[in-house]
Amino acid sequence: TDTVCEPINVDNMIRQMGGLETGHTQISLLKELIDNGIDAKADKIKLTREYDDTNGDSIKYSDNGLGMNKHQLQKCVQIYSENNSSNIGKFGIGGVSAIVNFSDIYNPNSKAVVKIITKTKDGQVLSLNIDWNKSRISYDNYREAINNINSNDCSDIRQIRHLCHGTIISIFTSENKAREVSSTLDDWDDYQNIEITYNSLIRGGLKLYLFDT
Repeated sequence: TDTVCEPINVDNMIRQMGGLETGHTQISLLKELIDNGIDAKADKIKLTREYDDTNGDSIKYSDNGLGMNKHQLQKCVQIYSENNSSNIGKFGIGGVSAIVNFSDIYNPNSKAVVKIITKTKDGQVLSLNIDWNKSRISYDNYREAINNINSNDCSDIRQIRHLCHGTIISIFTSENKAREVSSTLDDWDDYQNIEITYNSLIRGGLKLYLFDT
């Protein structure tokens, strides 16, 4: 008999990835984003909490790494694993778990939108927008979102013009989640965790700017 493939339940996958049942904590999710910047050869990684009247609260990540091509950009929001890399970061489960968790998708006060802009060393600018509330309705909606990549959009070029190459991830979320994530390093143990994990890289020139700590 023929095998019938069940359609991927995007909402269920996102719900699991957004929770801490995956074994992640807020600090380990932050480290996933940092690790992916390190994999991209960045020597400057920055995380900030931001607010504007149009979009509300957001968590903003930026690095000056090598940037991403189309396939790599899609992997940033890939909800299934292709973990065949020996690099530190694991976009495809770990990295997207951070993005999903920080988006606070199931909070009605969260915009739950992610915008990623990336620029490669040859100046190519690509961007991707994910509205998780639309994408979680069906796999078709999710696939449409991750395949809708903008190339050399004028607005994107302006937003990333301060980087010769690198990536910006803007996660539009709830006020509570933005406060929770941005205050993670107020805990001394978590602060020490970051210091110990990246000590040798920091001594080698890596600059980490994490919520003004």
